[in-house]
Amino acid sequence: MFIVQCQPHTLDGATKITTATKQAALEAASDFLNQGVPFVSIRLSGRVYTAEEFATTVAGVRER
Repeated sequence: MFIVQCQPHTLDGATKITTATKQAALEAASDFLNQGVPFVSIRLSGRVYTAEEFATTVAGVRER
């Protein structure tokens, strides 16, 4: 299970969603970033990754 969390600019509080796959977590994080949310993280096995770290280290996605 992956937990994707984002903290918007406003004081509305953090949003957390859970996903079952790495790909779904990456897509959810990407969606948050595309909406302009500045702080996005992904939790996996007790470790917290930024969306960028997750994309390059855990999900194995490489920038082109």
